Amino acid sequence: EGNKWAWQQRQYKNIDEFHKTHKKWAAFGVVIYAISIIAAFAIIKSFLFDFNSYNRESNMANYKAMNKIEADSYRWSLKRTFSDLNVILVRSLMPPDSNIKNYLGSADKLAHKVCSHNTLVEKIIPGGCILKYSNDTTITFGELNPNCSGMTPCAKIYVDLNGDTPPNEETTDINYLKDRYVLYLHEQHVKPAPDSIEAKIIAGDE
Repeated sequence: EGNKWAWQQRQYKNIDEFHKTHKKWAAFGVVIYAISIIAAFAIIKSFLFDFNSYNRESNMANYKAMNKIEADSYRWSLKRTFSDLNVILVRSLMPPDSNIKNYLGSADKLAHKVCSHNTLVEKIIPGGCILKYSNDTTITFGELNPNCSGMTPCAKIYVDLNGDTPPNEETTDINYLKDRYVLYLHEQHVKPAPDSIEAKIIAGDE
């Protein structure tokens, strides 16, 4: 029907000329159709790329926001734990028995001395204790040093800010805070190692 209409609307010398002209227009139509398909594909691909890029950026922004909230929580918890531990130690060293060195024979003995009868302690556990008001922060003692004095610590204090809750990983990068830290027990106070991540967090320099 289309060929009939084309024959009637235009003057052709003969049927061969008509067929040649028709083939040219048919070929031109195929080219136009192919270009349209390619253009449509390119537009769809560009849209999908922009959409995926937006999703990646949105997901990254959400991740950073959640990571910051979590990191701020860890900072606050470590500062609170540091403060509580110093109060706990002072209370445990009340006279007449105020020499911490007398309790460095074992981690259990030290934990009992430091953590017993203290309102900031939830309960004593093997080698340490769980603190109150701190999301189940757990501390355990290790590397006891009966010869401690001055700047030499008497023991390490391993701090897990949320107990058994993941990630249960030690913080090794100030930009990616985790839930486990190390503090040091001295004869009269608790303190972080100089220039450590813990020291920067407690000092507010992170």
